[in-house]
Amino acid sequence: VWHRARDESERDGQIVANISSQLLTPTAFSSVK
Repeated sequence: VWHRARDESERDGQIVANISSQLLTPTAFSSVK
């Protein structure tokens, strides 16, 4: 449900920021897991 709310709120912005953060900082990806 959280992903739906986030998708509606900031679908492309959040996704791009999330992917960029994961690619640039491995710590973010590790934190997600």
